[in-house]
Amino acid sequence: MYTKEAEFRCWLIEVKNISVESLPPSGMKQYFAEYMEDYNTATLPHIKYYNLDKYEMEERKKNNPWDDFHGESSSMTDILQDEKRHRQLNKSKRATASSIMMTEDQLKDLKKIYDERVAADRLKKMGYEPKSSMGIRYEMQI
Repeated sequence: MYTKEAEFRCWLIEVKNISVESLPPSGMKQYFAEYMEDYNTATLPHIKYYNLDKYEMEERKKNNPWDDFHGESSSMTDILQDEKRHRQLNKSKRATASSIMMTEDQLKDLKKIYDERVAADRLKKMGYEPKSSMGIRYEMQI
């Protein structure tokens, strides 16, 4: 009973719709005898009741064919791949961050434009008409 206990419990719950905890030991033996008879005559309703571990492994491979389940070695390679991916992400972030940064002259121009917009807003509130070019940045493409 111990080598096929997982398969037996799965069969008991899914096929017979019986909770394992609610069965007395004598009922458990009776159902196990029925399970073993079906097992030996190969009349179980599904292949997973013969070898549950093998069935689950095949299902995992079907669901994720790129993932190999070889125990600790695959988890170690997953960690190494995650670290490599993380390093590449950081490298790409640094590259884009350096291209986004502005020079001091560009920042001074933006500050000047911001100050002009604030001044134009004050003039409007006082009732004056500011110049139409105040607070506008013109970019020349060469």
